[in-house]
Amino acid sequence: MGLTTLFFGGFMGTGIHMFANAVQKVPLSRKPWCHVGFFIGGAMANNYMYHWEKDMAVSINNRRIANGFPPLVGSGGWNPLGSIYKEDVTMNETK
Repeated sequence: MGLTTLFFGGFMGTGIHMFANAVQKVPLSRKPWCHVGFFIGGAMANNYMYHWEKDMAVSINNRRIANGFPPLVGSGGWNPLGSIYKEDVTMNETK
């Protein structure tokens, strides 16, 4: 988990709270402690989604390997450093 994941989720949470204030036509800085709460909540939600997605991909690949299919890996096209799933997948070389 990187700081980018935490900050992205945090800023999304704060943005949701500011959007809710804008829809209600109240000042955006109303209840500033809610900004902090939504920042922390957004960071936690984004962190959970990151780990859930990674665990799901590993689980799917393990099932595919057990059934004799090749594992699926991320394309890595959006990530210049490569896929985050390649390090966790172990391929059986029993052919």
